[in-house]
Amino acid sequence: MEPERRCYKRKKFNAFIDYSSEKKAESKNISIGGICILIDHHISEGTILFLVIPLKKMGIIQVIGEVIWSKKVSDKKYEAGIEFLSLNDFSKDKISSYIEE
Repeated sequence: MEPERRCYKRKKFNAFIDYSSEKKAESKNISIGGICILIDHHISEGTILFLVIPLKKMGIIQVIGEVIWSKKVSDKKYEAGIEFLSLNDFSKDKISSYIEE
């Protein structure tokens, strides 16, 4: 079994997020390092995305991320792991507060 590679604590996070100009995705979990999303198509590793993430009562954050992995999980769904590339202190604090709730 492969050892856990995550550097940050994750929390289940179900929300609809916007990415790359008007596309929608459903999130699965989030950490300070990134987010896992469910989408209806494959996204290639290395793709850069602009994400708008509603953190419920914490407000909305905007972040740039890179697709680190993508895999098919059903006939019509893919999962993608997005690593945050530009996370300012304000957004980092919002995510940390959400995770610690």
